[in-house]
Amino acid sequence: MHLFSRSLHMAGPPAEVTAHALAVRAHVSNRLGNEVSLWGVLFGAPMGTMSYTARVDGIAGVQAMGAALAGDADLAALVAKGAAWSTGSPVDSLRESLSGEMPGGPPSVGSVATITTAVVSGGDYAAAVGWSLEVAALVEQASGMPVNVSIDMFGTMGQLAWIGIAPNAAAADAANAKITADAAYMAKLATAGDMFVPGSAHRRLSVRLG
Repeated sequence: MHLFSRSLHMAGPPAEVTAHALAVRAHVSNRLGNEVSLWGVLFGAPMGTMSYTARVDGIAGVQAMGAALAGDADLAALVAKGAAWSTGSPVDSLRESLSGEMPGGPPSVGSVATITTAVVSGGDYAAAVGWSLEVAALVEQASGMPVNVSIDMFGTMGQLAWIGIAPNAAAADAANAKITADAAYMAKLATAGDMFVPGSAHRRLSVRLG
């Protein structure tokens, strides 16, 4: 399973920008017949950053989406309208799951996603992936929140991502409290050593808007 995302930063009245992004999401979802999620950043990226995500079957799945949307005049009009708020070109990413299918269907509106990334150091991917899967299992054991481990297929080589999704902000707070108080999890973090590039770890928190 792969997760495709398209992120862009939009500067403008929040209510208008959000309404526009929701309209784009709804149009694309209807046209594709495949649910697309819209996420708004809360922390870890400039405010106004929006991300559209969809589960796809690899590069071929991304190409199929592009083909289905090609020549869509209504979508082109929506994109043109949003250009006035956009501060730059969209950035696309494609992540491959290393821990099987993400549980359930797309998260419900209001869900909170915590995405932690880090870049493998030294090229020992097998050790880093094994450690990452063990950390994810400990998080799920401590908090009850499943965590998916993925690797970026393009962009920064060797970048791994841990994606945990809580049904709401209160559940995310409760899960975080349980994780940071879990001795096994904290001990496992201490064994990372030089497995990842120093300073490459980054965490982002987003909420599903639609």
